[in-house]
Amino acid sequence: MNWDDLRMFLALARCGTLKAAATELGVSHSTVSRRLDALSEATGATLFDKTPEGFVLTAAGEQVQALAEEMESRALSLERMLVGSDARLSGQLRVTTVDVLVPQLAGVVGEFVQRYPDVDITLQTENRLADLSRREADVSIRLHSNPSDHLVGRRVARVDWAPYASTELVERMGIDTPLSEWPWLVAYDERGVTMIEKWVASATGDRKPVARVDSGQTALALAGRGQGAIIASPFFAEPAGLVRIGPAFPDMANYIWILTHPDLRQTARVRAFMDVFAECTADLPDLAACSDNG
Repeated sequence: MNWDDLRMFLALARCGTLKAAATELGVSHSTVSRRLDALSEATGATLFDKTPEGFVLTAAGEQVQALAEEMESRALSLERMLVGSDARLSGQLRVTTVDVLVPQLAGVVGEFVQRYPDVDITLQTENRLADLSRREADVSIRLHSNPSDHLVGRRVARVDWAPYASTELVERMGIDTPLSEWPWLVAYDERGVTMIEKWVASATGDRKPVARVDSGQTALALAGRGQGAIIASPFFAEPAGLVRIGPAFPDMANYIWILTHPDLRQTARVRAFMDVFAECTADLPDLAACSDNG
């Protein structure tokens, strides 16, 4: 049985559609379909039922999934073990973060590239959390309240969140306007309802927001053009020229973390990047809102 066929199978089982599975694997959807046909022929079983919503595992498919995931786990563990013992300051290094942190990471990446030019660094910016166990990235720099226990790293700084708007919108609305009456831009997460979404819905009586966005930089750009108010950190909002319009929300506070998988922490290029990051952020203060008013 071909392991590549099982990789295609697992991607479709997790994603539900040929297009999504192909995107995750970086291949064409026809390739996924062809390899799955080969796997079904090799096993002599129907592994998926095709429905209007996508592909659903059959009973036989569920059995294959359990065994394939066990094989995947062993293969990934072996890969992490080999990479973890790599003492070369060269090769590929994948770092994942959220888009709003990129401006603050520019200096870190620049310093790292200057010191270690033989390392091929890739900076991935996405809101979806990369699975470090599956080697989707080597290092993750994220905003977390409580990161996964199986990861290792350090907490960099506390980040508070408060309401912000452009000077233009503040002049139009008036700084003393109750927050419930402002037009809001809402950041959402496909994995579930965020605390920001809950707060805006509660504060405005479920009034429709101006827009829902899945990118912090998009929210900052729209807010900067006076399209609506946002909940943001002073870390991101103040460099963008936005003005505080109310008190911070302590319940929304989280932290910047830099994390890696335990199997990779002794990899030379991973350790080097985390060391450079620590040096470049040593003086970074807690990004807390310092007063009750903007």
